[in-house]
Amino acid sequence: MGKIYDPKFIRNISISGAPNVGKTTLAEALLYTAGQIPQMGSVDKGTTIMDFDEEEIEKKMSLRSSLAFVEWKDIKINMIDIPGIPDLVAEVRSAFRVTEGIIFIVSASEGITIDTEKDWHFADDYKIARVVFINKMDSEEADFYSVAETLANKFKKPVIPIELPIGKGSDFKGTVDLIHMKAVYPDKNGARLDEIPSDMMDKVKEYREKLFDVVAETDDALIEKYLNGVELTPEEVENGVKSCTLNNKFIPILCGSALNNIGTTVLLDTIISFLPSPLYTGEITGKDPSHPEQTIRRHPDPQEPFSGFIFKTRIDPFAGKISFCRICSGVINVGDEIYNVNKNTKEKIAHLYMVNGKNMKEIQTLEAGDIAVFAKIDSLDTGNTVTDPTKPLLYEPIRLPSPSYFVAIHSTDRKAEDKLASVFQIIAQEDSTFHYGYNDITKEMVVSCIGEIQARIIFDIIKHKYKLNFETRTPRVAYKETITAKAEGHYKHKKQSGGHGQYGEVYLRVEPLPRNGGFAFDEEIFGGAIPRNYVPAIEKGAIEACESGVVAGYPVVDLKVTVYDGSYHEVDSSDMSFRIAGLHATKLALEAAKSVILEPIAKVRIYIDESDIGNVMGDLGTRRGKVIGMDKISEDVTVINATAPYSEMLAYSPVLNSLTSGRGRFEMEIDHYDILPASEYEKAKKQAELMKKEEEERKNS
Repeated sequence: MGKIYDPKFIRNISISGAPNVGKTTLAEALLYTAGQIPQMGSVDKGTTIMDFDEEEIEKKMSLRSSLAFVEWKDIKINMIDIPGIPDLVAEVRSAFRVTEGIIFIVSASEGITIDTEKDWHFADDYKIARVVFINKMDSEEADFYSVAETLANKFKKPVIPIELPIGKGSDFKGTVDLIHMKAVYPDKNGARLDEIPSDMMDKVKEYREKLFDVVAETDDALIEKYLNGVELTPEEVENGVKSCTLNNKFIPILCGSALNNIGTTVLLDTIISFLPSPLYTGEITGKDPSHPEQTIRRHPDPQEPFSGFIFKTRIDPFAGKISFCRICSGVINVGDEIYNVNKNTKEKIAHLYMVNGKNMKEIQTLEAGDIAVFAKIDSLDTGNTVTDPTKPLLYEPIRLPSPSYFVAIHSTDRKAEDKLASVFQIIAQEDSTFHYGYNDITKEMVVSCIGEIQARIIFDIIKHKYKLNFETRTPRVAYKETITAKAEGHYKHKKQSGGHGQYGEVYLRVEPLPRNGGFAFDEEIFGGAIPRNYVPAIEKGAIEACESGVVAGYPVVDLKVTVYDGSYHEVDSSDMSFRIAGLHATKLALEAAKSVILEPIAKVRIYIDESDIGNVMGDLGTRRGKVIGMDKISEDVTVINATAPYSEMLAYSPVLNSLTSGRGRFEMEIDHYDILPASEYEKAKKQAELMKKEEEERKNS
């Protein structure tokens, strides 16, 4: 059946950090130290629990978050190993959404990177407790004290070691526990305690005082005791560290070598002692699906109705769709019926799993605070809320940034194009920041995601795993056309042949509508000049004429067409005749109505450091951008709100990275259309000619 854990005996943690700092190796070491696996695997050899996909093994890096669990001193620790690649923010934010604690891994030789900073700010958004593990102390370039000082200065809050390294590089042997004042060395049983080396006592005293200064402030009695020169007990220090860590007033620093499994026992002890259980988060709020203005409250309590949140989806070639669910309240059992609130569907739980990497362990029951895994329930998607069918509520979706990297997909093989759409659907289920769609104006498939690295990873997977070849290029711009003046059009369609002929005459006028006015049609026919039954055919002709404008062939929008006169023939008139007459009359009116090209204008939000404002603002000016305003949303981050032509922002992601040394990010969405400057007309016309040429080639192929 498997052991059932009460919420107070569960810890859910994310393992986060920049690429190549040893996150997966640390997870492997924790699994080994806790006895979950018989020996440590290797990233280089492709034998770790967490990196099991072919692409991850080949590239020797994590491309998706992975889940595993251990038991340590009767506490279940669910660990989510998060990829360090900065573009994969969906993996980061989904993990942070369902974990109460984070282990931030920092390299002892390379220190803090921009990727660490970004994830740290994400953690601030969710107000998650965290500890720092300075890894790779076995590196000859390791500098623990410099990295610790940089951390404290960078994040503007106490980030203080609770252990110190004994040696570094090849001389790194173990750590000093500043709380219990013992040296901790690795051995076959996990750890061996010993006396602190005498040559470290001055350093130990210095950092112990820093630790005590912070801990004493948690309690008035401790402050008085500390100021009177009475040494705090290990229990008092532990309680103080726990209180500060839970409230995000203090970040403990630990250290070690994941590769050599040094420091993992202390880290496991720290996780269960100082990071919160699901009970600490307390109340979880959602909305009543029938009355969204009403709030429903749940708690991580097995006695409450079941509710859960699907935070991750994986498509397995053998097991099918695998859904990862954080149980927010209640209990889930095999055989239970659950309600997918987002889809309004009910599903029966035939199987329930816990996982270690790709290894799935079947279980009968899981309680609030734990993480459940469902298999082969196709209706479940990332971001869905599942509940007791009689007690529904809807949890807030994962907050994700808008796509900022766009690329068009082209293939000369039509069968490959159809297969690509199916593969894109699978990828979109696994990665909520990946979007795709066919643009009817530019006649191309457009993919959007967070960044170029993410796109490259996805495209490599498609080419190697699915054996599909395609080309990528910057997307075309979805220009449109409109009119700027009233005008009239007249066309008589008359064709005579053996038998019935064709006849239809139409007088109409066109006039501009406000932007986003779309297309409107009216008739002012008097005296039966055109029978009413032919008016819909005239409208169809007008709509067909607007599919291709007279300037460059782009769709015509924001106009009203009014038919007011014409003539018909009792025998030769037909719907087709009046459709053709309506089409040509509209075309003639458009030519006389001073038609212009419209370009899409994007609303842009650029998140940058204050020191980069000048560079970014200057670059926006070269892109015909208009700054609306700026907001300082935190001590480190300023948001520039602007509008800019969509065409100027399609390749902005690498430019912003260069301008901000990788710190900046942006979001954009098409806001409206505006008249294209005359200086840009040639570019729009050339694009239209190329589209027409490609369409002809496709028809002839």
